[in-house]
Amino acid sequence: MDDLSTNFDDKPYLLDLYRKMETRMEKDRRTVISWGEPKEKGVSVKVGGVYAYVPFNLMPWSYRIVQWWNHVLPHMTHIKWFGRVIDVDYSAPMIKMDARQTNELLPHFTEGEGYNGVVVRTQKYAVTIDFGLHFHWKTGPVLHEIQNIDLIQIGSRLLPGQVLCPKFLGLDADENRVFSMRHSNMEERVEEQRELREDEVPIRLVRDESGRRMYLVKDEIAVALIAEKALYKEFKEKVKRAINRLQEGDVIKGRLYQTPNGKLRGIWTEWVPREKPIPDPAIEMAYTIGKRIENYDDLIRLDSLKNSESD
Repeated sequence: MDDLSTNFDDKPYLLDLYRKMETRMEKDRRTVISWGEPKEKGVSVKVGGVYAYVPFNLMPWSYRIVQWWNHVLPHMTHIKWFGRVIDVDYSAPMIKMDARQTNELLPHFTEGEGYNGVVVRTQKYAVTIDFGLHFHWKTGPVLHEIQNIDLIQIGSRLLPGQVLCPKFLGLDADENRVFSMRHSNMEERVEEQRELREDEVPIRLVRDESGRRMYLVKDEIAVALIAEKALYKEFKEKVKRAINRLQEGDVIKGRLYQTPNGKLRGIWTEWVPREKPIPDPAIEMAYTIGKRIENYDDLIRLDSLKNSESD
């Protein structure tokens, strides 16, 4: 392989290090890994004084979205990681590593205790957290989604890579783990969710820092307000136009329901005019959604649909 040494003319010591890595590969010896930056097809690492890379499919575990490694890797550097050299290419030059781990420890959660987790994904109504951080990654990834109803109102917008410490509340009726940053126990969470679903609540239209429309209950719980045909039947388009007419700060009354995947959605039941500094009799009336639709016959039929949904 001396004929390939021209690749190492500027740094001849690297050739010796590459040969040592090849010896480790032949003896199947484990090597300490220092994590670097994610690249297009894997993660750069440093082993034995030289740079190498680990393909995503040979990382300690797999994520269905490889970009999640961008958020997790900065929280893995305090752990000593090992890998095996599986290829030494003198012509590239390049060293490939296999960093897959055997995670035999099962995560155990104690009700009422908080657990640190890395936010790997943020959505409009939920965040996904990897609690593997709490267990020093000895369990591999421990992913859970937390709904907005279980998140406190945080001053700045949640971003991937942040660390949260929600409480474990226990198991729900389907034996799924439940975490929350807003409640001290499962009973309080269940009671609030029951109140939100059974009572008529105010829903306020606000805009976030990017100007996106958001619908909030109690100024902190985000819900979806969608003109769904399943709810409004032939009134779908009229309700959609009424929703689009809402302006920032407007408040409507509605009822909430939870979709099968845990999302909260609102059903518009009554229009509530927003307050203005100067009293105006024209806006002091409580307009129903029927007034927004501008057809009294439609209102009657819509109310009957609403009542049938609640039954």
